[in-house]
Amino acid sequence: MSATNIIDEILEKADIVQIVSDYIKLEKAGSSYKGLCPFHNDSNPSFFVSPNKKVAKCMVCGTGGNAITILEKLAKISTKEAIRRLAERYNIKYEVREDKKTISKKGLFQITKYAANFYNYYLKNSLPGKEALKYLYSRDITDEIIEKFKIGLAPAGKNNLYLTLQDQGYSDIDMSRAGVITAGDYVHDTFTNRIMYPITDEENNIIGFSGRIYYESNEAKYFNSFENELFKKGTVIYNLFNALDAIRKNKRIIIMEGFMDVIASYRAELYECVCLMGTAMTKEHVEKIKQYNCDVIMCLDGDNAGIEATMKALDILQKNGINAYSVLLPDNLDPDEYIKKYGKEQFRDIFEKELVDSYTFRYEYLKRAQSLFDVIGAEAFETNVFEMIRKTRNQVIIEKFLVRLSLDLNTDIKNINQDFENYLKSKKMQLTQTQTKKQTPNITNGALKAYEILIRYMMFSRNDLNRINSMIDQISAQQVKYIPNCNPTQIICLIYKYYNMNPSDKYFDLYLEFVSKIQVYFKSNEIMDIDKFLAPLTANLKEFYEDRIKNIIVTNEKKKQIELNDCYNKLTKFIIEYAMRKYDDLIIDNPADKGHYISQKIALKKELTSISKG
Repeated sequence: MSATNIIDEILEKADIVQIVSDYIKLEKAGSSYKGLCPFHNDSNPSFFVSPNKKVAKCMVCGTGGNAITILEKLAKISTKEAIRRLAERYNIKYEVREDKKTISKKGLFQITKYAANFYNYYLKNSLPGKEALKYLYSRDITDEIIEKFKIGLAPAGKNNLYLTLQDQGYSDIDMSRAGVITAGDYVHDTFTNRIMYPITDEENNIIGFSGRIYYESNEAKYFNSFENELFKKGTVIYNLFNALDAIRKNKRIIIMEGFMDVIASYRAELYECVCLMGTAMTKEHVEKIKQYNCDVIMCLDGDNAGIEATMKALDILQKNGINAYSVLLPDNLDPDEYIKKYGKEQFRDIFEKELVDSYTFRYEYLKRAQSLFDVIGAEAFETNVFEMIRKTRNQVIIEKFLVRLSLDLNTDIKNINQDFENYLKSKKMQLTQTQTKKQTPNITNGALKAYEILIRYMMFSRNDLNRINSMIDQISAQQVKYIPNCNPTQIICLIYKYYNMNPSDKYFDLYLEFVSKIQVYFKSNEIMDIDKFLAPLTANLKEFYEDRIKNIIVTNEKKKQIELNDCYNKLTKFIIEYAMRKYDDLIIDNPADKGHYISQKIALKKELTSISKG
């Protein structure tokens, strides 16, 4: 059949309403259907689908097409891929000419599929498999679930799978590319003596595995496939293929902590559950999720790591225009524990009745991080909430959280509104200055960098903090010695002045405030715990740490004093250079005293040379 005939048959057989409904909610509108347009920010349904004409089109932005072209746009795929998917969906014979890369990948998928079947067979038909099955049954993993998720067992032997695949005619190179064997001093199976969970892509190809220990061991509980051409950890969404029908039907994805949480949810007949390989959400995950035009519900662990991961995920989802919610199970129970304690129905009800929107979740998180009974904690909380809501244009959200903030801080709403207006003005000013003024990272003589390195060392210990502060004070005191007609000031002020930078630059005050916070921290703590130190800081101070201090590498103890001395010398030389510039100005302004000023400048130059040699 020619390509033209295939396209004609697809357009004849394809149900365009059904295709579009996989991605957006449609409602009947006369002889057509309508819904919110997925291609622009639509609040009034303007996307119409005509089953009679077999076309779809937005009446506002104009985006539309037939079954093939609209699937391209909705799923963000090529024309070729759209034709392939629709031909498969409507049982139309379609021969595809595949490139070498696609053919090669199919060969690797044959290996991973064979490996999964091998592991599954070994689980059900071996003595070690009986022990593994006991463990699985104890976790309420039934035979039906074992088949649904293709769970298996890797033998304890070092090369059982390798020898079996070799007998099937697969090459060592392809087995290694598929990630099922590892070549080192000798070739051996990648996974041994672990319960195996195959990981599939959204087309049900097995791209990798995760192996779990099921007995007492000091080894890591989970061990995943190494990154290869099939398995890219940062793009994987576990169980996505199995969950697709429920995702499209219910217009939501529930993201859980791990495999066992997803499987427990499946037992509870909650089918749209998936998990990431780890808890960090990437832009690749978001791009996949956006294809389904659905809401996202985060259901991660309630410990600090889980809450932090939820915060980050909600933030990235919200920035990408995805409606995001969170669910925290009570008493830090995982889904399996919750279901056993409260039952399947109550578990499902949580995802209908106890959703927390991304703003409320973030607000409660910020609230828990501060003590609202002292001025510093209340101020930090207020600033962090302002930073959260300023990014939305929705006035209802803004007003809601300003009122909530006034109640939590027991402060008149008028004062809160005024503080918020002042905060917005400050942010606007900072943005203007960022766009128009030379930024601090562009300073090349090392003075600012030396100052930041010293701050980094101050964070390491109370003793270093005191010694470095004392040394900076001594260096600052030399301003009187070197700079004519000088009013001594903080060295950071001098650096800004020297480079004609605006003292309203977003980081200027933060240098001094950050050091002050380190001093406050060490009054009640012996050693630095970064997470504990950062928790009560304002959003601005956290940003300052991330942008200016976090990535500075400090050397080991043996080299520390050398580096510190180098920083002290750079700051002293900076003051001398500042003084030499001042004398240049005096020479121009006072030609009668030119000789005196030149001699002073020469003396400074000698001292500068002496420091450089020393």
